[in-house]
Amino acid sequence: MLTAGRSARRRPDSEPSARAFWRRTVLAPLAVLSAFTSTACFGAPPERAEPSPESSPSAILEVFDVGGSGWEMSATDDHLWVQVGPPVDAVVRVEKATGEVTATIPGGSTVEADSEGLWVGCCDGVARIDPVSGEELLRAPGEGALALGEGFAWLYSQDGRLTKVHATTGAVEQAATIDPALCTDSKDLLIAFGYAWLACRHGVVVRMDLTAGTSSVLPTAGGTHTFAATGEDVWVTNEDANSVMRIDPDTADVVEIRGVGTGVGITVGDGYVWASDENGIAKIDPETNEVVDHIDLGTDQLFELVWDDGVIWATTTTDRVLEVDAR
Repeated sequence: MLTAGRSARRRPDSEPSARAFWRRTVLAPLAVLSAFTSTACFGAPPERAEPSPESSPSAILEVFDVGGSGWEMSATDDHLWVQVGPPVDAVVRVEKATGEVTATIPGGSTVEADSEGLWVGCCDGVARIDPVSGEELLRAPGEGALALGEGFAWLYSQDGRLTKVHATTGAVEQAATIDPALCTDSKDLLIAFGYAWLACRHGVVVRMDLTAGTSSVLPTAGGTHTFAATGEDVWVTNEDANSVMRIDPDTADVVEIRGVGTGVGITVGDGYVWASDENGIAKIDPETNEVVDHIDLGTDQLFELVWDDGVIWATTTTDRVLEVDAR
């Protein structure tokens, strides 16, 4: 059985500059949620941006303008939570049905949602947020790559420390420590199969055993970036090598699928693994490790992919969030 893996992404080393103006009013807040105050910032309804027939393939169902480059993204029942670069520089809540931006968390640098709740990193801390009201439920110190799993929010900091925050109490514990030289440029964190997995851009994955406290280094292709997990394996994109690697969590055996992974985005849904490439999204059959279909979007500017019951939401390095038909 396939299950979506959740993890924390970091933007590329060179962020494209944001557009000089917005095509619509995205953020018109009535109040400001600064450094995790108790309520979210609600904005005036913006004008929706529609795809043009000339520039948007038929697989694109909707285009939402979020006012800046879209990086990390997570989905709750009715909303998308998107980390948006300058000039927005916030995590924004977007209505799936309308594209309206209804709340912002200024300075938000990472966002994750799963059974452990909705978590946002900001202002040298991490907070659990009520996805409906926008209220802060709890806050804990710490920063770095964020992931959810096993009833905790997990943080990896560049000094080599892996900590976990209890999703209900906010209690913080140290879970593991590695030599920071093993991963000098961490891009993603995943909790799966009893391990913490760390993607390191110089071409390795660090696997930390959460029970034994030991770690091992798995060589990968260049530009290692984003994780997803099925019920059996860990998958990771390699941006520079233009490939995706499938990792057996027990044996650490690796299979490389070439020609996909350029845009770093990867997600799992409907029995398949979906990975961005130079022109859209590739559909990979995990039974054969082969690309069996392709969604042509005419762009390589995709960053985050999120599966959502037959559609894939995709952030882009422009100001657009795409709803893509994957049925």
